[in-house]
Amino acid sequence: NDNSNSNSYNTAKTIQIMVDTADKMKQCADDLLNENNKISELAFDLEAYNASKYKQATCLLQLCTCTNTSTNTSTNTNIGNIKEYKIYIIDVLAPGVWDHVSLLIPIFANPSIVKIGHGISSIDVPCLHRDFGIFIVNCFDTLEGAKVLSSSASSLAYNGGKNKSLSLSSLRKLKNHLSLAKLCKFYGMQDEEEAERYLQLKGEFQTTDWRLRPLERDMVEYGMLDVRFLIDLRRLLVRDMIQLVDGDSDVDIGDGRDGNGNGDNGDNSDANGHGGYDLGLDVLNSFNSFGDDDEDDDCDGDKFQLSNSIIEEDENDLRDEEADDGGGGGG
Repeated sequence: NDNSNSNSYNTAKTIQIMVDTADKMKQCADDLLNENNKISELAFDLEAYNASKYKQATCLLQLCTCTNTSTNTSTNTNIGNIKEYKIYIIDVLAPGVWDHVSLLIPIFANPSIVKIGHGISSIDVPCLHRDFGIFIVNCFDTLEGAKVLSSSASSLAYNGGKNKSLSLSSLRKLKNHLSLAKLCKFYGMQDEEEAERYLQLKGEFQTTDWRLRPLERDMVEYGMLDVRFLIDLRRLLVRDMIQLVDGDSDVDIGDGRDGNGNGDNGDNSDANGHGGYDLGLDVLNSFNSFGDDDEDDDCDGDKFQLSNSIIEEDENDLRDEEADDGGGGGG
């Protein structure tokens, strides 16, 4: 089974906005507040300076939104939708910017917008709260999602479970692809050259001193890539979670395409291509309780429980991956 969606990432429109003045920070917040009714997902990441394991300082904040824009011919005939990604690179250390980052508080507190990050518990969430007073409401961590998906696939395969729509052996390999760059490559979100470029930048800047100014072009590119694919990655993870549970290959993953990456606008999509599924941590919670329904006499719950040996093996393997995502320079 092909893990990827039909690749629309190279044809999408990407707008990158550098926010390095107080006025630009105010405009950024205004733009996002005005888009409250247009967006249902907000990807975020930050780069921090790690003075020690327990002390970090935010140096860069990246945000990404995704909306669908209609493309028309000269005769005003609609020929489809093009994804438009808007990426804000916020230099919080630029003069005047730090004091206005708190304008983003209402965006992160809006429960109707799913905030999406990768490995956010150790640095991102504490830094946003400590430095800017930002609380994150309704969040999906793609690292945790990939862990749950991999462990659940391992459990089903271990107990002889089968799913016609998914390759369990393929999903089990997720535990070796938990860094963001490797996840993007696993799902075919970049071509080979782009994937290698991202891995190169990851190795170069993940542990860099992000206090250094001016920001190099490669540093900005790395920051952009850290949020560019998070929205689509969440949709793919949720698609595979749903398919793993009920075997439905025709799942609307929130961008107007089904679980196989086909179609334009699904029946459950709204005008912006957002799917009918309102999914965040509820999906992960449902996976954690998968097979626990005592009322279902036909369900052998033990078959869907993770064995201790699998959990311990995964925890040991994931600890290094998690350290790679959160260590050094942050992000």
